[in-house]
Amino acid sequence: MKAGAIVAVVERRDGGHRLAGSWAGVDAVNGFLVHLESRAFSPATVRAYAFDLVNFARFLDGRGIDVADVVPTDVFDWIGWQSVRR
Repeated sequence: MKAGAIVAVVERRDGGHRLAGSWAGVDAVNGFLVHLESRAFSPATVRAYAFDLVNFARFLDGRGIDVADVVPTDVFDWIGWQSVRR
């Protein structure tokens, strides 16, 4: 897949917000979102997490990093990446 392509989007599905797309981490993220719902997190919080994770997916895709290979410094790089104007 071309770096920078849309790899994930948020959809309203199954009574909550889920990711859809070609990103390899979609299933893992959706499992996390289901977990948050089962722990009675606010629907708005779950929605916010979903959009943050789409952003994270796009960052990882652009860097060629598989979600299974993420290390703490990748998360710090993502936080900094969000503050750069594009």
